[in-house]
Amino acid sequence: MNATPRPWKVGYRNEADNALVITEDVESISKAIPICDVRPQPHYHDTQAANAALIVQAVNSYDAMREALEQAATMINSEYCTHDGRCGNKPECAAQFCYAALALAGKE
Repeated sequence: MNATPRPWKVGYRNEADNALVITEDVESISKAIPICDVRPQPHYHDTQAANAALIVQAVNSYDAMREALEQAATMINSEYCTHDGRCGNKPECAAQFCYAALALAGKE
């Protein structure tokens, strides 16, 4: 199964109906195939927008987070860090990979 290419973004299908859509990052949302199309609920619009933004942020940072965890686990379980073969400070180097991934997720 192939997922829609990333990065994704949140936008509005058009100004007339104020419907939120999650799409792949293309120039025109109106031409994009929606990944998710959220019908506006007036009392919940802010929550819907926040949820859509959270989904997009999680999806867009997924690959980097997974790679950082793999790198950190490898470093912690090895005698020396694997990124350059010279470092003996495993926790610090492993943490650098994790912090870089967290920055992509908006948590740094």
